[in-house]
Amino acid sequence: MIHSIVTSATRFIVGGGRLASSASRQTRLATCHGCEIFSAGRCQSCGCFVAIKSWLAHETCPLGKWDLQQLTPPATEGTEESPV
Repeated sequence: MIHSIVTSATRFIVGGGRLASSASRQTRLATCHGCEIFSAGRCQSCGCFVAIKSWLAHETCPLGKWDLQQLTPPATEGTEESPV
């Protein structure tokens, strides 16, 4: 799991720090909550904490259920909601 966290953080930084839009995040969360392998806030396929992963525009669903759309520009200090 450490490897996937480091890989995701690297892609986030290299990708310009893009966050998913609120609409995209809500769609992602709804998709995960309806998925047969979602349990206790985590995806049982990749092991991610969905509430965190859903904020990151560059991330994808391991089963291909998310679209990479509705991106927001990189956050500027004090203007975006915090994912945590």
